[in-house]
Amino acid sequence: MLSTRHWTDGSLPGESMDDPEAPSERDLLVRWRGRNWTKAADRQFDPAASGDLASAIVQALADAKRVSAGEVTEPRLYDCVDVEAVAQFVSDSRSPNSPEPDFVRFDYGESLVEVRTDGRISVFVPASDAV
Repeated sequence: MLSTRHWTDGSLPGESMDDPEAPSERDLLVRWRGRNWTKAADRQFDPAASGDLASAIVQALADAKRVSAGEVTEPRLYDCVDVEAVAQFVSDSRSPNSPEPDFVRFDYGESLVEVRTDGRISVFVPASDAV
């Protein structure tokens, strides 16, 4: 099952401090390749339930852009990243005993995509472009 959350429209899940779903400041902002990035969408990938990482990444990108997955066409995902290698990395690295998941990041157009070994797919936009 896939789940998603949006954070660019100001409707953060659980804005109270006692909500376990409330994202931390660390989760919403990253610095990568000399740029600040703001999280635009988050999706949980479960290979046992859905199995297709490429589709999950495209859906996360669509969530971030607030469009349907069919509208995410340029650039082609496979021109930006070797999806099979990322899927193998996630599969090989999945461990419930890991304190912090490992991740792979790659550029997709003007977005930054992060795929973690715990199945979380995050899409970031440049901080200056965040809503």
